[in-house]
Amino acid sequence: MPFIGQPARKYTAYASIAAIGLLLSSCSESRISQCRKLINVANQVVTDVQTVAENASTSPSGNTGASTEVINRVADAANSARVNMEELSLNDTQLQDFQNRYATMYAEIYDSTSAMLDASEARDREAGRQAYTAFQAATSQEATLVSEINQYCAD
Repeated sequence: MPFIGQPARKYTAYASIAAIGLLLSSCSESRISQCRKLINVANQVVTDVQTVAENASTSPSGNTGASTEVINRVADAANSARVNMEELSLNDTQLQDFQNRYATMYAEIYDSTSAMLDASEARDREAGRQAYTAFQAATSQEATLVSEINQYCAD
């Protein structure tokens, strides 16, 4: 039934636009849901590296082959985490920033562990020290990231 002086189509169009708006807003993920996705990927790499470390602790010490295998597994875990982090679909700009920082950190960890492997194969101690320093710098970013994400996601 048209309102006074207004065609019914106009109100139907308004109702349709409002319904589409509600549908789109209800379909977008909440910040909490996006936080969980980001945190789950970050936690998975921690679990993967802990598994590598636990398996390494049961290996005989001093075995260079076992040591390089551990480093290789850490590199693989970091690379996998980078890919998984980059594949996340987040629309919250702050979480996207955290996502990019994590992906960069994982890439740096992968690069530094790969450099450690190369140095080991070449028996180049100085390159090994530099790679280890780069590894420490890359992994030192994690505590700050975790703190910032926890604070942001708790708000």
